[in-house]
Amino acid sequence: PVCAVAAFASGGCLPDIAAVDVDQAQPLHISVAGASPHTFAYRFWQQEPGETGWTKITEGHTADATPDECTTGPLAAGTAISYWIAVSGHPNSAYRVIITLSQNGAAVPGGIITHEGTTSASGGAVVQHQVALA
Repeated sequence: PVCAVAAFASGGCLPDIAAVDVDQAQPLHISVAGASPHTFAYRFWQQEPGETGWTKITEGHTADATPDECTTGPLAAGTAISYWIAVSGHPNSAYRVIITLSQNGAAVPGGIITHEGTTSASGGAVVQHQVALA
């Protein structure tokens, strides 16, 4: 579903949900990698079990020299990680962006998430996704 960033961050609009197995004793590393000639602007949030609010983890974009990665946690089982990605590029062009969730230098089971699609006639697209940590 498509919703405003503010509604998404407050839990007012829930994206697709996937389960990811993690070691709750270890920090979680998140990276964003564009696999097409587009710019990807992103924002990630986390919600601890039992909480109603969301806490921003990171935000950025792939158009600069700053690494598109961060580390958070350790996080409890049941924590939700949600993200929003704005895609910008040529009109009606195929895009691909890969989110990797890893611990101790290796992707966790279910932690390589690929999003593919086609930009609109104006060259934009939005990806929204949520993972539940198990």
